Amino acid sequence: SSLARQAFLNALMGVACGTLMGANIVLPFVACLFHDVNAMTGLFIHLMPPMVMYTFMWHSEDIRSAWPEVFRLTYMDRIHFFPEAGPFFVPGS
Repeated sequence: SSLARQAFLNALMGVACGTLMGANIVLPFVACLFHDVNAMTGLFIHLMPPMVMYTFMWHSEDIRSAWPEVFRLTYMDRIHFFPEAGPFFVPGS
């Protein structure tokens, strides 16, 4: 169903742009060393999920028009990356 797909996409967005993106910054073994296959593999597996989720979030119309039967992203208009009230969360407001 559309609701399950939306919940799954939200969960993927949270994991990809949360923990995996934070791992790129915090972990010392995720480095950009072009001569080391292990380091580049670690960089790749930590950078690709946030890049894919960025593409799904901001270019969903292009994905929907290119593959209409594969990706049914009709719920993307209801997902908001930033809060509608403003950029800051104020408790109690």
